[in-house]
Amino acid sequence: MKPIEIHPPIRKALEVCAQIMGIQRSAANILLVLYSERNQSQRMLSTREISAMTGLSASSVSILCSQLESMGILARHSDNSGAGRGRRRSLYALEVGIDEMFSFGIRKQIQDVRRVYRELRVHRKSVLASSENYSKVLNRAEVEVASFLSEHAQWIRDDIQLRTVSSLRIKQTDSKT
Repeated sequence: MKPIEIHPPIRKALEVCAQIMGIQRSAANILLVLYSERNQSQRMLSTREISAMTGLSASSVSILCSQLESMGILARHSDNSGAGRGRRRSLYALEVGIDEMFSFGIRKQIQDVRRVYRELRVHRKSVLASSENYSKVLNRAEVEVASFLSEHAQWIRDDIQLRTVSSLRIKQTDSKT
């Protein structure tokens, strides 16, 4: 099986998604293959097929697909088409679109920032009054991170509203056809 050709803008979008989500570049290659396959033939792929298309080893593909599945990005199904005994092979398909991957990645980053914010607050409270300059620096960092979170909380609300409206439009379009 030959490696799959991906249009450069789609490749870039999926690579950015992977980076935002904090996943390995090799996992991004799996996303590229499954995204392309979903849009071309809508069939699920085995780890062996993904391996052939990405150039990754079958064991690496299996591990990365399990990680992506645990994140809710991939769906795994058992192949019931084969005859005989033994373990059924796993087939994978992309469960989400690029928009949901971006949203997932941004939410993950915001969670990381929230964790940093909580750590700043805890650390600032533990700083002794004798280190007033350090306390000022921590206080400023806390205020700046809180501002960032406030701005992005609005983005998340807008994102949820936009996805709700989009899904309603898709349902309306599907019902008309």
